[in-house]
Amino acid sequence: MLSLKTGSRIVHLVSTGLLSGIITLNFFFGVNEYLSEESSWKTLNAVAGFLVFATGIANIFLVKAGKKLEGDQKMWIHMFELKFFLALLLTPFIKPLQYILDFSDEFKAKLQFAIVCAVMVYSVGIKAFREDVLKNFEKDVF
Repeated sequence: MLSLKTGSRIVHLVSTGLLSGIITLNFFFGVNEYLSEESSWKTLNAVAGFLVFATGIANIFLVKAGKKLEGDQKMWIHMFELKFFLALLLTPFIKPLQYILDFSDEFKAKLQFAIVCAVMVYSVGIKAFREDVLKNFEKDVF
């Protein structure tokens, strides 16, 4: 049977892939220009964005598994603050920022694509830090 941790990771990866794919398609082909009036397109974006955040936050708690983080381990949690802020710019939360700063949809597509690329690299770094430096929060016997 599928564990909660595995299921949450699968949903997170699928929804992240979907949201990243939408942003990539918009960057290269401008699909939002053609599909923005479709209610199902807006729903797909909203659901993918919600699932990315919900499963991302759940995964932090599932990986941490109730352990009290100490010393360098606390840095791992703080790495998610930047990732969380950047991820907000991939969802409809960018609309108020776009209105306030008055930038075009073309600039928004470029910004979101750059963020997707940066977050992909950053996520691998966070995972490597947890696994290689923190040893998945296991105490070092030496």
